[in-house]
Amino acid sequence: KSTCQGSRDHRAPPMADFDKSCVDVAELDEAEIRRVCAALGLGEVLSSQKLTNGGCAANYIVRLSAANDGAAEAIVLKACVAESAARAEELAVLQYKVLAALAKHGAAAPAPKSSLTAACVGTRGQAGHAMAMELLGGEAGNRLLRSGEADAPAVFGAIGRALAAAHAVPAPDGLPDVGAAGSDYIERYVRCAAPLEAHVGTVWRADESTGFVAWAFAAGRLDTARAVLADASLPRGLLHGDPYADNVLLDLETSQAALVDWEDSCIGPLAFDLACAAAGGCFSTADDTAAADVFPPPATLNAAALGSLLACYAAARGGFGKAEAEALVDLTLCNALACALYRFYQFHTVDANAPAEAKRSYREMHAICLALEAPAVAAQMREIAGAAVC
Repeated sequence: KSTCQGSRDHRAPPMADFDKSCVDVAELDEAEIRRVCAALGLGEVLSSQKLTNGGCAANYIVRLSAANDGAAEAIVLKACVAESAARAEELAVLQYKVLAALAKHGAAAPAPKSSLTAACVGTRGQAGHAMAMELLGGEAGNRLLRSGEADAPAVFGAIGRALAAAHAVPAPDGLPDVGAAGSDYIERYVRCAAPLEAHVGTVWRADESTGFVAWAFAAGRLDTARAVLADASLPRGLLHGDPYADNVLLDLETSQAALVDWEDSCIGPLAFDLACAAAGGCFSTADDTAAADVFPPPATLNAAALGSLLACYAAARGGFGKAEAEALVDLTLCNALACALYRFYQFHTVDANAPAEAKRSYREMHAICLALEAPAVAAQMREIAGAAVC
């Protein structure tokens, strides 16, 4: 039976360990950072440093002078970037509302540092929207796994506990429901107009050289993904939406984890967050050096990591249902497929000049999909999930 105990015997690196730093979605110059901080009602900017790049936001550590004693305070300034200024504002405002709700209920996440959000403009002219939040301690889970400072069961056990705490928080108004009738969740994730199928032959060319597009749109895969998100038998509530290991800060001294980067937060089956975490780190594979027109080898499930994730989540939440366990394979496949489509679309169509690492990053998630479609792997995952039912 799965337990929450870590073990130094399980150090396989997470499959979904694409280095987002190679994708620079936005850059704010010093003058813009000062202007935005003033608009947010924060103190004088002493210095700023780019924290991370990524596909939909840029994060800066900003040191501010305190109003009274002059002591410096460090905060995180997040600039959300999207396909339109309105969508960027929506991301920032919804993230503020979620972080405020989490802070009110004591869940481990960065608290907002201002009740305001502010429009911003990147150095390449991108329209964005910014918000300020608390700078938390700890190290990103993917870095701890990569360095060997923590093993996968320990990291994913902490993620399970953090998700259970977040799932206990009532969802604020205005969040999209991934299972609502006519939901365009997958399209929003991919950042392509709904429905995806309407763009086959234009945006999505079935004759493209890798063969991935033809595979992704075949065999009813998208229909299955949408159906499991709408499954009314599954407990529903607030979701993080992207609890991959790089979006979790872990304090090794206390084994406490905090969830960051809530721009994909939504309402949906609680088990979907577990599925996202599984897709984001409970699989591994050998280095993929095959030609682009050869499918990647199926990923390998890290049973110890998945078992710890589910057991610790169930213990902290006080329950994990049979229906959730049975749906976990399809929910994980849903997230892996959506992420593969997002990476392919963003780095092959939207940014045709993306670096090679970014262009091949969809193959990580494709490999997970191929693993989950193998009966033996699906059965193993259901057995692990069944052991966590309580």
